[in-house]
Amino acid sequence: MGEFRYEKKFVLSRLDLGRLLRWQKEEGTCFKLSYPSRRVNNIYFDSHEYDLFNESNSGNSNRFKCRLRWYGESLDPKQYQFEVKIKRNTCGTKLTQSVDGISLSGLNAFSLSKKLKEQLKGEVLHYFCQTPRPVLINSYKRDYYETSFGLRMTIDNKIRSSKFRDYFFDFKLIPPMDDIIVLELKYPQELERKMIEAVGSFPFRPFRHSKYCFGMLKQNFLI
Repeated sequence: MGEFRYEKKFVLSRLDLGRLLRWQKEEGTCFKLSYPSRRVNNIYFDSHEYDLFNESNSGNSNRFKCRLRWYGESLDPKQYQFEVKIKRNTCGTKLTQSVDGISLSGLNAFSLSKKLKEQLKGEVLHYFCQTPRPVLINSYKRDYYETSFGLRMTIDNKIRSSKFRDYFFDFKLIPPMDDIIVLELKYPQELERKMIEAVGSFPFRPFRHSKYCFGMLKQNFLI
């Protein structure tokens, strides 16, 4: 397990991006592109009783979520990464394990869970066995930025979500949700003081937001 880091989320509109640029220019906080933009794709898992959704939606400060992640435009990549995201109040960390030999095309929920269970090990397998049911697929474009002292910022837009079905399909057929943008600041705990000095006048307020919960609620999946 990696070290816990602070993660602060902000939900913006496209008009807010102009305010962000003005703030950066006025305050001199220099975020520079740190990695090429790319598409992030996820399949989220939960229990049959939606325990992870209920814990996250109710604001439980100690929680986790499981997802199968891959990058790029391909709908059937050669390699995936299974992640367990662990949250403790405002800090988070994650466990990761590479997964290969899976083709999502025509793969049903039972078969996907079975193939993952055969590959996952240790703590990752322990968490997965609590939430073996694939319930939601989402996809979004992510931009990466970082300051010279290690404060990271990601901006996610063109967010699309759909219920997991027993067949795979093109994300581009799903319209983006409300054109919302999710900005996240990420930094190790030892940088907290420096982060406060750098973004003390940040023009937006942190907002508790989960793309998983938002996608579930948006589509009324639990009804």
